[in-house]
Amino acid sequence: MEMHTVHLPTNGEGGKNGFIASAMGLFFSVKDYTREMEAWEQKILTEFFDSMSWGKNGDAVEVAEVPYGNLMMMVDMNNRWTYKGSVTTPPCAQNVYWNVLETVYPISEEHFRQFRQQLNKDNTICPKVGGITKVLPAKCNPGNNRLIQDITPDHNPFIISNG
Repeated sequence: MEMHTVHLPTNGEGGKNGFIASAMGLFFSVKDYTREMEAWEQKILTEFFDSMSWGKNGDAVEVAEVPYGNLMMMVDMNNRWTYKGSVTTPPCAQNVYWNVLETVYPISEEHFRQFRQQLNKDNTICPKVGGITKVLPAKCNPGNNRLIQDITPDHNPFIISNG
């Protein structure tokens, strides 16, 4: 499962250097994760997903506070991809600075179920096929001459190019 968050400027003037927003992509899996978590890290993940308060039947609810900063301080930012892309929902505005983490983090069956149930509210995202709800993978779109920069501990410049 991929979760991404989009961060918009609060001043209403747009972002810096032509960017209108930034986005962070994180991968989670119940079984196929690439990182073993220590107890303190697992606690951060649990607190993050518990804070979502998904509501019954996937109903949206307002949340007082999500410990997103704790999650961001824990994740591996040294192994990620960066690129200038777009928002993934219409109208798909351009000039979004993306960071997608390479590491796949563990998620509990319960948190995965809650996340999937929230997505299932909109059957265009997760349509029912033969009575079974399917979570569709994202379609791979052309890169539109975007440079995708692989960031590793050995190579960590913050380079974005128009291609």
